[in-house]
Amino acid sequence: MSPAEPGTDELVALLLRELRGGVALARIGAPGLRITGISARLGSADAGGIDPSAAGRPWQVEVSLDPDEAGAGPSLLGRLGAWPVTALRGAGPRWAERFAALGARDVAGVAALDRARLARLGSEAGRAAALVGRARVLDTPLAPLPPGLAGRAVLPLLGSTAAELAALGFPSGAAVAWARALDALAAAVDHRALATLALGELAGA
Repeated sequence: MSPAEPGTDELVALLLRELRGGVALARIGAPGLRITGISARLGSADAGGIDPSAAGRPWQVEVSLDPDEAGAGPSLLGRLGAWPVTALRGAGPRWAERFAALGARDVAGVAALDRARLARLGSEAGRAAALVGRARVLDTPLAPLPPGLAGRAVLPLLGSTAAELAALGFPSGAAVAWARALDALAAAVDHRALATLALGELAGA
């Protein structure tokens, strides 16, 4: 006879126990994600080892997260994909010419390059792959922008933590998402290209 399925209350209790135990799940409901299922492993093992009396009882909770197409917002790549190749860190005019020869004439085009096309660059394929990686870093979702922050310059905010953004008026969830987006910008885009950019231009506000 199969064991009874654990109830919702039991699963929630397990989830909280694992969070307290240090499982790397800081929050549920991250921007662009939705919970598609919560389940539990059934068996006789628990955090303390094998316990015969626990056979058939849930001992580990699992949360399934999938992209939420309905709630997903724009991404940095969606906003900046039409920027010239030279906007990428380390991609000067010579690299713009090389990528154009492969059919990539903007940041989005670089992000879409595959290994087969990069291989045509011969010994420079490795360096090209690094630039493609930078372009793909921009495939980072953006959270809604709080009112009143659209005019803020992006450049001074690079490197800001979620706590620092929250102090500026970002709700906690949006602050986490924007901190990640700003980190992606700092890693992928030439800072000179960001000199006059405002948050509202990224968010479409």
